Parts: sequence; C-alpha cells; structure tokens
Amino acid sequence: MYRVPPAGWGLPEAYDRPPLMAIGDGLLSGGGILPMTDAHATCAMPTLLAGALADQEAAARFRRARFPAPVLLDAEAVLAGFPDDILAAFARHRQVDAAIVSTLRAWLARFRAPAHGTEPVMADVLTFPGADDTDIYEESARGFEATAAAFGAFQESDPPHPLDWAVPFPPEAVPRTDADGAPRPMAAFADLHAAIAARHLLNPGNDPALVSLRAIDQVALRRPRLLLHSLGQGNGLPDITLHGEPGRGLGRLARFAARWPERAEMLAALPREVERVVILLPPRPGGPRVYSASENVRIGEAFRGITANIASATRAAFARTPERLLLVDPTGAAEEPQRLAALIGAILPDMIDPSRLAAVGDLTPAPPPPLMARLLRAFEDPAGHQVGNGVLATLYARAEATLLRLMTLPMRR
Repeated sequence: MYRVPPAGWGLPEAYDRPPLMAIGDGLLSGGGILPMTDAHATCAMPTLLAGALADQEAAARFRRARFPAPVLLDAEAVLAGFPDDILAAFARHRQVDAAIVSTLRAWLARFRAPAHGTEPVMADVLTFPGADDTDIYEESARGFEATAAAFGAFQESDPPHPLDWAVPFPPEAVPRTDADGAPRPMAAFADLHAAIAARHLLNPGNDPALVSLRAIDQVALRRPRLLLHSLGQGNGLPDITLHGEPGRGLGRLARFAARWPERAEMLAALPREVERVVILLPPRPGGPRVYSASENVRIGEAFRGITANIASATRAAFARTPERLLLVDPTGAAEEPQRLAALIGAILPDMIDPSRLAAVGDLTPAPPPPLMARLLRAFEDPAGHQVGNGVLATLYARAEATLLRLMTLPMRR
C-alpha cells in the first residue's frame, strides 16, 4: 500500500515521529492560489499550530516548509514596483515573464544538483496550492520533477515568447483536460507551480532514496502523532468560484468523491502511532463569481450531497478506530487558526497549550499596493461585500492569482 525507501536507507532519528504533519492543498499551505514564498510558508496553518504545542521540545523538532526562492513569482514584490495605472502595469508584463523564466531555470538547476546536506531531509508540511488527490496519493517527487523539466525544455525552445501558453505544449507533460476529458483552464501555468512546489517539498535535499515516495508514503514512514489533511480545493472548486462553471466544478468534485473511499482506506491504515487524523472537508464554495439565488440553492444542495458522501466514506474507513478521526468543516476553522487548535486540544488535551493559543493566527496582512487595491474591488458582490474563503487565501490572494493570470495571457504577434 505504501512505498518505502530502498533497502539500506534509514530514516534519521530527528525526522521520526514528528508532533504533526500536513498533506493536501492550499488550504493548509499559507499561500495564495498559485504563488508560494517562504513568507507564505511561515503563515501555513500547521506552522501556526506548532507554535501552540505544549511540548516545546516537540515543537522545536517541527520542520516547516522552506522555500529558498519564490514559486514562481513573489507577486507582492512585483506589484509594489508596478505603476498604479493597470494598463501601464500590464504593458510591462514581459518583464514579469523574464523574472518567472529566470526563477524556473534556478529551480531546475537546484533539482539537478547533487544531494546536499544543507537542506532538511524532509518537511513536515507537504501542502501546496492547486493540489488534488492524485498529487498526494499517486505522484512522486520523480514525477513532479519530470513535469517541471518538461516545462523547462519547452521554455528553452521558444526564448522570445517563453510563457506563450497558446502555442503547442507537450501533451505528455501536462494534460489540458482532466480524466474525463473536461478542459482544465490555466492547466499549464497552474501545473508548473504545483510541480515545482511539490517536488521541492517531497525532496528538499535531493536525496535519491526519496524520489519514488509520495506524500502519503512519507506520512506512513515518519508516523506523526497528528496528521492534518485538506483536499477538495483543487477538485472543482475553482471552476465554481472563479470560472463560472458550476456544472463542471461539481462534476469534478463528484469524481473526487468517487475516488475518495480508496484514499480514506490508506489514511485509516496508517500506523497506529498516528494517533489522530484531522480531515478538513472541502470548503463551501464562495468567491468572485456571484450566482442567482436559485443557482446558489442548486450548487449548495449538490455540494452538501457530495461532501456528505465524502464524510460517510471516511467514517466507514475508520469504522474500527473512530477515535482516530476528526472531520472538520474548514469554512470557519481554516480562517480561524485558534478554532482548529482548540478542536485539536479537545481530542489531544496534552498536545495544545491553551496559554499559547492567543498568539496563533495573530497576523495582520500588509495593506495592498494601489494596483492590488483596484483588483480587490473586482471581488465584491453587488452590495459591496467582499466574498471569498480558504485558509489565509483571502481576497488579496485571489486578486494576486487573477493578476498572474492576466500577466501570463499570450500576447498575439
């Protein structure tokens, strides 16, 4: 069921039995929709929770995700230097292209470098924006690196227009449709981000023994006391919240639910040293797309039915050890780290120090630059209320992703 490193490789003692680990999508990564930086990683939910651990010796062993360079663009830094005028800003987007290409080359060179002992062998936070269940349960570091390398070869083949995703792209590297043949908007750019982030997180030190391991394998190998798991954001919700395609989004979410029983069985079969598995169910749809009242009712009913099936399959998988499972609606908990920490403290009372909860999630975002502020105004409903959901994936992050999308649209010759 789980892959293991080659014979003769031993797990370093410092990485055995961490206090907690996290796997899944951007809900637990601390990033926006696409960009990931080291600053984002410090805001990841698991990292915040580690600060509230009662056992400070265990907290000291927690290894957050670390990014030596942005994946693939520090949008906040770029925006800070852009002119206030939106049209003038987009006219300069080729400069951003060049920065992305330079960062891509640096990441590929880093992946090809010999194993280096300066990086952690493993990270405790294996979450990244855009992840779906196949990324966590099927894909390995080797596979993610192959995808990133295919992007690199494609980019080198067309230097004048390195990010012109309208030209043919190697279909074997990044499929433009999902398993059922449905189009995948922004597939190329989004998958490039996911491939680089996942490859780095799964094998930050370039250890040859780890190239075939998936995220779920690393959990089974390391046996954390607590596992946080989020999935669902990358399985159809962007279609509903961003692209105005609720039918396609609900269809993808339903197919994810059909695959989930097998995934849940893998979670239930984890070594018993994994005392608790906290699963954040898919967050309720919300975002810049505003639907009619009847459409909202239809989407809501379908979504509740799908998530009920996911919850039911999860409970069935844990039928023999129900005490190990906690299902959480992340719509509120993900936005309030203290609430999730309190839930964990209730089931593992010796794990969370209540006196440390006050500092958890006490983060005040910096005011957005003028251009970002304009984009933020696009994400308001007719009554002027801002809309959005997700762990620290605020409207700031949504506008950030929209800016990236606009900047990487191909320019016609």
